Amino acid sequence: KDNKEIKLAVYPDSFNRKKNINIFPLSGISKKETILCNENGYFVNYISDRYGFNNQDSEWDNESIEYLLLGDSLVHGFCVKEQNSMTSLLKKISNKSVINLSYGGNGPLIQLASLKEFKPKNVKKIIWTYSEWNDLIDIGFEFNNSILKRYYSNKNYLQNLKKKQNIIDDIGNKIIEKNNKVHSHSHFKNYLKNFIFLNNLRFVISKKTKFYTPEENFQILENILIKFIEYSKENNSIPYFVYIPSYNSFTDDINKR
Repeated sequence: KDNKEIKLAVYPDSFNRKKNINIFPLSGISKKETILCNENGYFVNYISDRYGFNNQDSEWDNESIEYLLLGDSLVHGFCVKEQNSMTSLLKKISNKSVINLSYGGNGPLIQLASLKEFKPKNVKKIIWTYSEWNDLIDIGFEFNNSILKRYYSNKNYLQNLKKKQNIIDDIGNKIIEKNNKVHSHSHFKNYLKNFIFLNNLRFVISKKTKFYTPEENFQILENILIKFIEYSKENNSIPYFVYIPSYNSFTDDINKR
């Protein structure tokens, strides 16, 4: 309220269900202090880079990048102070350059799109982080978006987002401005809607149904990972796959498959 220059994170997955859009943003507002989240009693914030990601902007000026990170909220920086984020820890341990293209809510198809749009020219290692508890579900939402689907079906498809950051910033600012005008009644309606949706989601991924993930999603995930590996090798980068299991993997049969 006091400082209009401070921005909120604008999540790419919020565009999954939008129809008839000309641009699908894969990052937030650029070069602004950005509020991320508060899970531990303090707000996490960072200065976004030239493309709206959670990086020191100067990292993009390096002639080569040792590590490129792809993932969702865990890699984005939820909800820890900057020195405890994956990017900062990897830089500290390796003493090498790191670029993070992750954003909260990202699923495998958005990760593939982000890689194609924003990968610097000389990247030595690309680390793909897979979150077991939601990535297969995310595919269902992402694959229904016509723009995201083109990254999957057309090897050479690009939105050329690096050249459109001013448009992406404008879209993000309008979303924040619109949300700030929402009245408390609408807040309650959204809360109620989200509560119902989350309850439905819990049912879908629970043991009450054997069909919590469509068969198609497994095949799409496999194809996306093949495309990731092929793209990495074509660009002289070494691909790494990091599998982050869910709690349920160790407590019940939900994710044995």
